[in-house]
Amino acid sequence: MLFFLSKGYFASGNCKKEITFTLANENPIILLHETDPDRGGVPISQIHADCDAASKGEWPDRIFVPRRPVIPFLRVKEF
Repeated sequence: MLFFLSKGYFASGNCKKEITFTLANENPIILLHETDPDRGGVPISQIHADCDAASKGEWPDRIFVPRRPVIPFLRVKEF
């Protein structure tokens, strides 16, 4: 499952459902972080805080683990 980490991701009801089922089924997770503030990008520290708040501390240790990198999403303008 791809988690597209952007502003409001962990507040979305549908995203919460996807996260819950992904963790319950132990599906593979890819973390992609939006880096552009004009497109919903926020600092990774805010993403961690949002995750903690949305799950009351239940998800962060299961999502943000050392063996699972957070991949920055960098947009490249058309050539």
